[in-house]
Amino acid sequence: MGEVEAVVGTAPRVLDLACGTGSITARLLARFPDATSTGVDLDPALLAIAEGTFAGDERVTLVTADLKDPDWPARLPHDAYDAVLTATALHWLHREPLAELYGRVAGLVRDGGVFMNADHMIDETTPRINAAERAQRHARMEQARQIRHPRLDRVVAARREGPRPRRTDGPALRDLRRPRRR
Repeated sequence: MGEVEAVVGTAPRVLDLACGTGSITARLLARFPDATSTGVDLDPALLAIAEGTFAGDERVTLVTADLKDPDWPARLPHDAYDAVLTATALHWLHREPLAELYGRVAGLVRDGGVFMNADHMIDETTPRINAAERAQRHARMEQARQIRHPRLDRVVAARREGPRPRRTDGPALRDLRRPRRR
């Protein structure tokens, strides 16, 4: 949210793209009480949760729309927004529909506004970024492998020792079962 404040101030008009339950809008309004937000999503269950969260809050408008529909911006209450924000919502779009969506979003961001997508989007035209992300992800996985946990160490040691010998001095499991009633 610091980037939003730096670019458009503390009372922005925001479009929460694919808003889901409204987590971005909630963070926005907690930080910027004078902000307004339009949340747009297609999922009725997620929008119902958002409606419950923001019921009675005049700063929030929720819109049902399919982002793959070229006319979805016509459903919005405003023609322009200071910021368009989205997170973990657009990765499911393929290249061409995503490019079309970005084109529509560009028409909604006012001059001097900002569009921020916090989703992880692989882009073949940015090989250096992709390589850096991959290296960082693999470094984190390796770091996680290096962390020792005493219980896990015991399990690994037991597996290395092989199977334990079976006890033969007690009753077999089949002898302990209760007879079935018929």
